[in-house]
Amino acid sequence: MTNTDTRSVDEREQTEVISAEPAAADQPAPASAAPSAIPFSITALVTAIAGIVLGQWLLSGAAVVFGFLGHRSESARGMSTWGIVLGFAGLFGWILVAIMGVVGAAFAAPFLLLLDGANGGFAGLDQLPAWMEALDPR
Repeated sequence: MTNTDTRSVDEREQTEVISAEPAAADQPAPASAAPSAIPFSITALVTAIAGIVLGQWLLSGAAVVFGFLGHRSESARGMSTWGIVLGFAGLFGWILVAIMGVVGAAFAAPFLLLLDGANGGFAGLDQLPAWMEALDPR
């Protein structure tokens, strides 16, 4: 094997170092130089899941806020999007449960009036509770 390069080893190393320096200047700044939004995305996802599991609407609201803060980063956009979606699901889910509770109580209220407290059970249509007998026109 013959070496066709007649330069010395030191000359070759200097040429490689000189030619490598301009390429490094063309590189963009590392991603760590910009403030990272990844912790916001992780916090959004964790608080959204915890808000749904624990039934805490305040955690779901915090997940929505952290999700929008973490949505700035391209690398963690998926986590922040899921944090936003699950946060809104937790918020609106508990609002829906509260509305269903109010509607259910309004629907059940007339039937609760037929309960006879003295006998401890349902009075039925043929027997009225004592407080309703005074209202009976018969």
